[in-house]
Amino acid sequence: MATLEKINKSSKKTTPSKAGRKRAVVYSEEEISLLRKFGRSIPKALAECVPELSESKRVDWLAVEAEISKSQIYEIIGGKSNSKLTTLFHLADALGYKGIGEFLAAFKI
Repeated sequence: MATLEKINKSSKKTTPSKAGRKRAVVYSEEEISLLRKFGRSIPKALAECVPELSESKRVDWLAVEAEISKSQIYEIIGGKSNSKLTTLFHLADALGYKGIGEFLAAFKI
């Protein structure tokens, strides 16, 4: 068991918070990759949903529609946020998906 704990600890990295301190949550490389992949999918979905708006205005629009802060959206886009299920629900709804499953399936996540 001790060996497994050493392996798990060595394969995980912490993500820095805004203030430069280390967060208490530790993500594996695979988890970090998944968060980044998901984050990169948001601007694509926004471009399809509201193509008439500029990129920065799209984030403003999404913040209002999803009822979440712009800073949180930017953290998600940057792959720095492991969003709650309720946040994903609000994002999916704002972007016109029927549910979280359809939302995630659209990005092959």
